[in-house]
Amino acid sequence: MLGCGNRTWPDLARARQELALYPGFELMHGACPPRRDGTPGGDEALDRAGLAAGLVVGKTLHRRPADWKRHDKRAGSASCPAMAAEIAALLKAGVHVEGLALGSLVRSDEPNRASGTGHMVGLLRKFGVRVRWVPAPDAMAQALALRVYSARCGQERDPDDLDITRAHGGPRGAPFAPSWMILNPALEARRRATALRQSDPGQADTIEQEAWAAYVAAFMAEMRQSYRENRTAWRELLARGRVVLRCRCQDPARCHRVLLRERILPALGAVDIGELPVAERRQLTIPGA
Repeated sequence: MLGCGNRTWPDLARARQELALYPGFELMHGACPPRRDGTPGGDEALDRAGLAAGLVVGKTLHRRPADWKRHDKRAGSASCPAMAAEIAALLKAGVHVEGLALGSLVRSDEPNRASGTGHMVGLLRKFGVRVRWVPAPDAMAQALALRVYSARCGQERDPDDLDITRAHGGPRGAPFAPSWMILNPALEARRRATALRQSDPGQADTIEQEAWAAYVAAFMAEMRQSYRENRTAWRELLARGRVVLRCRCQDPARCHRVLLRERILPALGAVDIGELPVAERRQLTIPGA
């Protein structure tokens, strides 16, 4: 059985439980060392579990250490081809091979790139080897969580769009839209700031900053009330895999779609992905309208 795993896997008990599913096995792994603080990774956790199960180094426990000094963080991926060649030779000799992967299959710092674990799993699957993937608890949560994007209305449409404007959000979007009670003061402040922009820019900035601070406080309070009163709408949103929150505000830095994306929904378990690139510019600056 070929084992692989992320550089952090502190759950030794889980590693022992997983190995117990493979009685009579021999274990091969990449021998990634523990972190400097002593926290084991997937390889180390499997190694300790194998020793606890009675495996013998060099006989039934086979360590294939990567060259960490030479390749640093990419050492895991760099060592995969050599291990894959060894696995191919075993398969050719008629040896039954299975895989066990502990942790995420993507790099945490580069979500679109495979980790050493993901690279190894990919190679094994190309050989037709069955691989059992055991995600870390945080990786499982990330995989199941709502992924939240935001964008301005008027850009290219997305199948996961949710209009959260007061005027056009409808029953699905209204629970996440600001009320006119807080929008109207924001609009009036914007008009006053615009009128002063040429003659007194400092005062105009102060008006806008104070209006935005009041708007944020009022919107957060409204969303707490909305969460209490519209639980079904909130549950349905959080149960989705992906959403693009749409509003007409031109400046996302002062828009309720970003408050929802960055502060409110992540507090409920969602993952903030970010603002989608602007594909079209329109002069619409009314927050939430």
